Amino acid sequence: MHSIIVLHRLIGETLLFAAAAGLAVSLAATDSRRPWQRAAAALMKLYGILIGIQWLLGWIGYFGSPSEARPSLYHPIIMTVLLGFYHARQARLGRVEFNRSQAAMLFGLAGVLVAAGWAAVYL
Repeated sequence: MHSIIVLHRLIGETLLFAAAAGLAVSLAATDSRRPWQRAAAALMKLYGILIGIQWLLGWIGYFGSPSEARPSLYHPIIMTVLLGFYHARQARLGRVEFNRSQAAMLFGLAGVLVAAGWAAVYL
């Protein structure tokens, strides 16, 4: 169980930096720079996979831990909202032509929600 929790923390810290990188790449993706658009789209997919793994490991760790070692239920609920929101917005962005402002908003909001979830546990 300890290794699942350690992996959950590692991916959580990675998600903060990946959101910042995705925000920067999305803002750099102007109409004239097609490679940046592909990079932002690839980062959105990778971020979606990572956040899904993070969410699953979090729930496994939450219910696998003794009740006195569990954080409040606030953290898993925030992360479930983040996962649902991210995948819904990612699916919408995948159906339409790339929109850098919506992609930047998606990464920015995901970063804020990951930071709020982190703060709910560690602060």
